[in-house]
Amino acid sequence: MLCSPPEPSDVMARVFLVHAATDEPVVDLFVTLILQGGLGVPVGDISRNHLPEPVPAGFDFADHVRDEVESAEAVLFMLSRSFVRRPSCLAELGAAWVLAPRRFPIAVQPLDDSGLESIWAGHAIRRIGDEGDLKTLGGELADALGIDLGGSRWNGTLRAFLDQLPEALEALPQEPAGPGTSAGAAPRARTELDEFTALLAQARDALGGLPSVVQVSLYKMTRGDLLKPGARGDYSADFTWDDVEKEIEQKRLALIDNEGGVKPNLGKPAVRKAAEALEALTQWLRSASRGFRRAYEERHRHEPAVTSRAFWEAHLRRRD
Repeated sequence: MLCSPPEPSDVMARVFLVHAATDEPVVDLFVTLILQGGLGVPVGDISRNHLPEPVPAGFDFADHVRDEVESAEAVLFMLSRSFVRRPSCLAELGAAWVLAPRRFPIAVQPLDDSGLESIWAGHAIRRIGDEGDLKTLGGELADALGIDLGGSRWNGTLRAFLDQLPEALEALPQEPAGPGTSAGAAPRARTELDEFTALLAQARDALGGLPSVVQVSLYKMTRGDLLKPGARGDYSADFTWDDVEKEIEQKRLALIDNEGGVKPNLGKPAVRKAAEALEALTQWLRSASRGFRRAYEERHRHEPAVTSRAFWEAHLRRRD
């Protein structure tokens, strides 16, 4: 399954969209009326991601999107049921999330609110069918791109978009609404387990080549913390400053002088790849169904979260 259709270009685009290929009817309408018509962004300044089919083992999602994302002035994430239930899309989201300078998450209907809020917790999500949200998004994109909205043009294309949106939404695949859906529950549970296993293996492989102290710094990063050798707290007491000096010299860790700690150096390819794999796994776990989470907790006796030390010990940490 492609994450989006190919749209090759020799020129780096100002706007980069990350979306599932199955959402093309809505994304095409958004590009035509909102980006090109309303904001006046030239077609050559807009690019979409695309993946090989099938995605080969060891595929480097970061290399795939790096040039586009780092050069873009705005990266739009078109979140939908199709998107959040495909590991390849979430892996690409993880890679783009780490690299993107300006991120704009947009909810493509239909998407249940619980899954929507969990996958992008802490970030303002604009709903594609909400006129107020689209006006806010238009202002944000205009600011990011240095564009004058030009009232009459923007208002006219916004109204046209909202009028045509229902027909585009009808063309989307009819996937289950979310955790409460009973039809097909067993096949979906099987699919979720397969997706979880694949993303977990990807994260384990990425972490496996890194020293233990770098792995732990990545764990701390998922919690929004620094690794502070010798301090109290998760894993910090397990390491001394002597342990981290070599990794600072190897540029796998970066010293944060004013806070007395270290963090992963995402400029190092192996470290960045691990961070992206963890981000993809994190996003998937946030969007997993209640049934999956309940079954996981019953089996493992801890929550399925990358920020959980018990989860890290059970699945991810590899000691030197």
